[in-house]
Amino acid sequence: MKEELLKLMLEYTSQGINTDKKLMDKIIEIVVNYQELNKYVRKISFLDKSPKEKEWFNVAEYQPALKKLIIHTKVLSDVLEESIETKLFFNPSEKNLYRNVMITQIMLHELEHANQWKTQNTLQDTSLEAQIIRACNIIDFALQSPANIAYAIKSGKGKTLKNAFFHDTVWTIHKMDPRERLAQIHSHQLIIELLKEIPEKTPFVYLIEHLILTKEYLKNYKEAQAKRTCPTEVYLYDIACPKEWQALPFYDEDTKTLLKNVTETLSLKKRLSLGLPISQEEYNKVKSQQIL
Repeated sequence: MKEELLKLMLEYTSQGINTDKKLMDKIIEIVVNYQELNKYVRKISFLDKSPKEKEWFNVAEYQPALKKLIIHTKVLSDVLEESIETKLFFNPSEKNLYRNVMITQIMLHELEHANQWKTQNTLQDTSLEAQIIRACNIIDFALQSPANIAYAIKSGKGKTLKNAFFHDTVWTIHKMDPRERLAQIHSHQLIIELLKEIPEKTPFVYLIEHLILTKEYLKNYKEAQAKRTCPTEVYLYDIACPKEWQALPFYDEDTKTLLKNVTETLSLKKRLSLGLPISQEEYNKVKSQQIL
């Protein structure tokens, strides 16, 4: 899979092709076939319309109920150009490469969500990552309960169900969602593995991807630690499902014991990927690029 993705990126870069549906289609096809996601990605839609003012839009999204991947191509194109224009030190070739790197990463991110639903349904997978994914998926079902919808409307913070429920009830904690963290980190990790094969061609792109990955590792830890021990605990508690957190094998009511347990069980990279407890010393070292 890696060889195919790298070859595809380099081919499109050499041709100087901008945001292209064929490229996205090919990336999706390669990953779906390799990861056996055919049951989870049955439809791909490219939407070209521009978002309305103040309307919330993703660049891309995976809809598990419909097994559908949606790419908002106009939004994607705008995001790509805005990001690339800030990289003033890129030469034209690096700009083309970075554009295709970003497209690939976005596709990989959404396909990670499809893979998470495959994990959900693979009952023999009893890994900690699988446990956390299942806990979060249970929460998604709970969020759609009549009681939660009624609360969102009653809160009066939005004029419509979409505004009240989505923006005020979901978006405020969406950033702590371990599934989003996993999708971001896994996709950027794979991009770095691809770029390792051509370091002489991609010095700045390779460096930027490392900086982005470090940022994703540390994302939301400071905000989370003001409330609890880590982003994943905040997510599970804020969504009123503390039992899912307490059921994890390393859990202890005492935060120092909890940190000790999880540190002895999991590597720092794994804890950062899952949004689990890390020490202040570990945070500082990762931030200063002394480790990882």
